[in-house]
Amino acid sequence: MVNGIGTKIFSLIGACVSIASISLAEPLIDSEKGSLIVIGQGESSSLPEYAAVSVQVTSICYDSSRAAMSANAELANKILNVLNRYKKNARDEVVALGGMNVRQTETIYLGSASKVLCELKWRASNHLRIEMGSIADLPDLQDEILKVVDLATGVSPEQVAQTYAEIGQTSFQLYPETTKALRKEAQIKAYDDAKAQLDTFAKRCGLENLKLLSITPPEYRVAPKYSDMGFAAASSRTPIVPDELSVSAVWRFEWSFNPTSGCR
Repeated sequence: MVNGIGTKIFSLIGACVSIASISLAEPLIDSEKGSLIVIGQGESSSLPEYAAVSVQVTSICYDSSRAAMSANAELANKILNVLNRYKKNARDEVVALGGMNVRQTETIYLGSASKVLCELKWRASNHLRIEMGSIADLPDLQDEILKVVDLATGVSPEQVAQTYAEIGQTSFQLYPETTKALRKEAQIKAYDDAKAQLDTFAKRCGLENLKLLSITPPEYRVAPKYSDMGFAAASSRTPIVPDELSVSAVWRFEWSFNPTSGCR
């Protein structure tokens, strides 16, 4: 009877894509109530396929909206020129997502003390981003960005009107088709893991009249994998390339069976 559900369950693989919250702390078996919860886990990995680098450009304390936008655009365009030089294939992309242009009071913190740089002056911002498949070129890209950014990085407590840029943490990604394939592989492994657990319970406990009550859509997670040395560096802002990107799946099945006096 257990094997008879295999085809039906496998027809769901690849279709169940919603995320469900699954508690791994739930009891697995209640012999007196005839309830069994099996949670299968699977994992599949691939090399990272592209890197994403973001740069935030901010202009603060300008007397007019136009002045803030002009100063922001000047630095943003210099950085965009660098990013565009690293577009090397059709899937690489450079985007500039302009932020809000607002009038506000700017306050900075120096240790435990605060300092008002300006009151009700103009702020403009720009968010720049590149997605690049040539991961090996990442160090060169960052060096070039820093040549521009180092001239205008961080808020200066000694200036009022100023424009600066900050590089965000580099992220490493998989293309959608790769993620989809890895999810499918991980889900199949999670099913196999759950079935192996079920078979063990059924044989060891002599479970009778097993019925599948519910299947919770799988929960997926993508996480980088590093060697020991790489993990230490990855915890900083140093863009260490992961050894792999792992896609894991957790799949929950609930069964009923004829209550028994116990299972040991």
